[in-house]
Amino acid sequence: MLKKGNRDQPEKKETKQKFPVGDLAFLKEVSIFADLSEAQLHKMRSIMRKEQFNPGSVVVREGDVGDAMYILEEGTVDISKTLMLRVGRHDFGQREKTMARLSGEHHAFLGEMAMLEKDGRSATVRAVTRCCLFVIERADFERVCEEDPLMGYRIVTNIARTVSKRLRTTNQDVLKLTTALSMALKR
Repeated sequence: MLKKGNRDQPEKKETKQKFPVGDLAFLKEVSIFADLSEAQLHKMRSIMRKEQFNPGSVVVREGDVGDAMYILEEGTVDISKTLMLRVGRHDFGQREKTMARLSGEHHAFLGEMAMLEKDGRSATVRAVTRCCLFVIERADFERVCEEDPLMGYRIVTNIARTVSKRLRTTNQDVLKLTTALSMALKR
């Protein structure tokens, strides 16, 4: 005789999805995942997919609305901005200017602002070599952060630190360029 509520139903077992050990070891080295527990890192990996890009392929395009961020596992990418340049005595044209080159061996990530806002991409990212990137969609990121607010707080804080550091560097670069332009115009 079965007791009420015990209806020979199979016992539910929570199983973790298995990922290559190398994936988790790699992600542990990515700065935005600093201070995450093994379980939290596993949770983050569970919402990622991998994408391959051939040399010359555009990963993200400046101005497109972003809904995902990327972590560069293998390969090299260029980050470029579209600039308005003088191309003739009275003519101006747009040109792409490479601003940075990122590599998977440095555990680089990009597109992180898409996790914080729904706005246009600030730069174009193009594969220089064959690349493998982890992709995190904003909707999935928001869901796991709601499930584990401490993990979300840690990741968003680490993203903010990175954005802050990049902004400080950009401010210094703007100051140098403004000074150089000022000196050139005085001649």
